[in-house]
Amino acid sequence: MHATLAAAVWAVLLLGGAFRPGAATPDGPPRPAVGSPAPALELADPTGQTVRLADFRGRAVFLNFWASWCGPCRAEMPEIQRLAESLPDGTAVLTVNLTGREASPSAPLAYLAEHGYSFPVLLDPRDEAGTAFQVASMPTSLFISPEGAVTARVA
Repeated sequence: MHATLAAAVWAVLLLGGAFRPGAATPDGPPRPAVGSPAPALELADPTGQTVRLADFRGRAVFLNFWASWCGPCRAEMPEIQRLAESLPDGTAVLTVNLTGREASPSAPLAYLAEHGYSFPVLLDPRDEAGTAFQVASMPTSLFISPEGAVTARVA
């Protein structure tokens, strides 16, 4: 299954992908369309270090939005961990916990520690990234080209 997921990720990253249409929320910006630049993203990691999506320019990025209470998110976490451990240079896995949608700010960190996940996680306590990327359901993943364009969205 790991090889299949990695192959699928590469196919989408290199060839682009199909945008799964859906309505954007009326109070937020338009949903980033395939081919358009990814919205700016600037959040803190669990240590308080600021991380920007722009820091990954020149690398393909798998960007995943999740919450610790989300069953489908939990189901895909082992695959995201394996993906993060096996990607070649020039690619990155970046996850965003929608912390503002959690029962408590400590819930995502406790979940990650309990399961030993070590992939990069950013915390979104004010739902800024969730709003900018129009995350209406979880998990939501985007594939971003090395040039910073959205190549696919899967929700």
